[in-house]
Amino acid sequence: MIESKIITATSNWPELFDSIGYSELVVLVDENTKEMCLPYVVEHLIQERKFTLIETKSGESSKEISNAERLWRELMDANIDRNAMLICLGGGVVCDLGGYVASTYKRGIRTMYIPTTNLAMCDASIGGKTGVNFNGIKNQIGTFHPPTHILVEVELLKTLDPRHVISGYAETIKHALISDPSFWATLIEKNDHSMSSNGILRSMQIKRDIIKEDYLDTGSRQALNFGHTVGHAIESASQEGTNSLLHGEAIAIGMVAESYLATKLAGLEMDSFEAIQAHIMDTYKGVQFPVIDTETYLSHMRQDKKNTRSGIICSLISSIGTPALSVVAMESELIDALEFTKKAWSR
Repeated sequence: MIESKIITATSNWPELFDSIGYSELVVLVDENTKEMCLPYVVEHLIQERKFTLIETKSGESSKEISNAERLWRELMDANIDRNAMLICLGGGVVCDLGGYVASTYKRGIRTMYIPTTNLAMCDASIGGKTGVNFNGIKNQIGTFHPPTHILVEVELLKTLDPRHVISGYAETIKHALISDPSFWATLIEKNDHSMSSNGILRSMQIKRDIIKEDYLDTGSRQALNFGHTVGHAIESASQEGTNSLLHGEAIAIGMVAESYLATKLAGLEMDSFEAIQAHIMDTYKGVQFPVIDTETYLSHMRQDKKNTRSGIICSLISSIGTPALSVVAMESELIDALEFTKKAWSR
């Protein structure tokens, strides 16, 4: 495993290029980070260095093989070689897509991530997973390809609208619930969805510690999937309707549903579940539960990467800070959890 170096002090950014040998710099942006973040990065990091700019559209619909093919062609047309460095400047979509493109182009070029959302800082930039969606299912095609460096600058979060800030907070809730009861207590007490740099760094550290134990996601790393069996199904299904949810919004709903499921299958106490439900539903009270038939949700859950022939596999929690891995859930139990959450969300 190649462990990514996390750089938090902007004053140290320019020194990176003195220690990294590269032939060319390539920067991947979307239309939002091109306008709002690229000038800051050029000023504080790239400075007078030449670079090739490649672009993608923002949003989950960009994580497609066809878009990866377009970016591969652009790299080839620009004669980018194997010693280049690709800087991914953006949120989770840019990091996932850019990492996948880099990992496969000429059998792999190095990447540097500059996450511009709290979700990407706490989740997508950490752990080396890259991927694109396929056949309507999230992250079905991907690789492990960690960036050499992750540059964290909370100043970039000022470019986000409130909805995206709150969306990103969901992954921090997840990290607290699967690993750190004291961090969970702090989140409830402060109720600060904007998140301080200390909160972001703590969330990042939790994920890094889990990944050190299980880089290839065959055991303990699966704790990070809490909320994602249901959440990914809700996110993917919502893209097919008129009420498209952001990743964190769908994962928030998924954590409520899977916490309810954990009271049935993993021994989660009801008072813990009620605290989780109250905090998440208060935080995401403006999010509407997508009106989609249950079979559509199930069809997405049946494609989850964790599944085995035993059935749909969930990563739950047995208590605050204690994960319960590889829990087999019957479809009837998942339907019950979905129906409960849907009714609770509509109150």
